[in-house]
Amino acid sequence: MNFDETIQNLVDDNKKSDTAIKATVSNSESVVISEAAASAHLAVTTHSDSGYEPLTRKVDVFGIGIYAAAGVAENKLIHAANVMAEYLDNDENGVVDNQLIVDAIIASKATVGLWKNEGDLDVITEGQRRYTMDLGDTETRPEWHVNNLPNAFDASLEEILH
Repeated sequence: MNFDETIQNLVDDNKKSDTAIKATVSNSESVVISEAAASAHLAVTTHSDSGYEPLTRKVDVFGIGIYAAAGVAENKLIHAANVMAEYLDNDENGVVDNQLIVDAIIASKATVGLWKNEGDLDVITEGQRRYTMDLGDTETRPEWHVNNLPNAFDASLEEILH
């Protein structure tokens, strides 16, 4: 049975829950397509945010900055932004699930900073550094979600949750 037939069988069977459908979808290559489609809404930009000048690129996720040093691959920056977006909008309808949480994150000035070399975050002004959760380039592994690599966990799942 191919993927399309599997999904059709789940849809046709009204007794199947959303959870069963999502479990089937999450085990398919459509996860990659979903992240690529979601990325269209998460634009990588340059910025002039005070204190974050050394991190040359930024993605804004519901008002929360995800910054990256020059050496970090763009797909890793977008992946980190997708992880943040999915934590905040778990049902992926484009609306934050709990605005109070986002408001608290913004009020606390929390951000995420992706670095290529350990010294990349040292140049952020001390005032901003204490608000920045760091995420390393080598520990950000978008491919883990597709290939389920047993020894290469995607640390963005943990670090962004902090």
